[in-house]
Parts: sequence; structure tokens; C-alpha cells
Amino acid sequence: MYLAIRWVVHAVILWLVVLLGQKLGLGMRLAGWGYAFLTVFLLALVNAAVRPITHLLLLPLNCLTFGLLGFFVNAAVIVLLSKIEGAGFDAGGFWGALYLSVMLAILGGVANRWLRPKTGKD
Repeated sequence: MYLAIRWVVHAVILWLVVLLGQKLGLGMRLAGWGYAFLTVFLLALVNAAVRPITHLLLLPLNCLTFGLLGFFVNAAVIVLLSKIEGAGFDAGGFWGALYLSVMLAILGGVANRWLRPKTGKD
């Protein structure tokens, strides 16, 4: 149940961030809620498969950039997903994808903290 709620919340966050990106003129487009759910699912799948490898390979550069390289790696993944999904989701190029990467990291982190199941340690 927790995973389904997180999925829905992250799809809403993606939709809102894309709407704001459209208002800012970044050329983003999301064809509907179905593509928002698909994009969040594919992003989670790619991050689960690729993130450990990229973090390990790029660890020295990530240390030199104080972790900022991660945003660029996520932006590259978002551009790749944009190309894969085709007409349903368009990140608007690299700068739009970088904006999505930063905003999804910030808002997704806040949402994950807020949605985290309560334990006796909190």
C-alpha cells in the first residue's frame, strides 16, 4: 500500500513540475496522467537498475563536485526516458531535464519524508 501511495504522489509531483516547467517556457510536455504514472515507473526502474553502477563508476567525480554530478546523471536518464516514451512525455531538452532532476529530487525527498511509515524510533 505504501508503495502505491508513493507512486501516486510522485506522479502528481511530476505533473506539477512539468506544468511549472511549461509556464517557465522550458518546452516540457506530458500527455496525461497515464504518461505521468508510466514515467515515474520507468524512472524508478531505470534508477534501480543503473544508479548503483553509475554511482560506483562516477564516485571520484561526484566527490569533486560535492554530489552535483548526480543531478546531471539524472537529467541524462530523464532525457533518455523522454526519447523512449516519445509523444507522451517530452523533457524539453537537457536544461528541462536538469530542471526536472533538481525539482523531483527536492520535492520527492520531501514527499518521501512525509509519507514514510511511522516507527517507534521517531
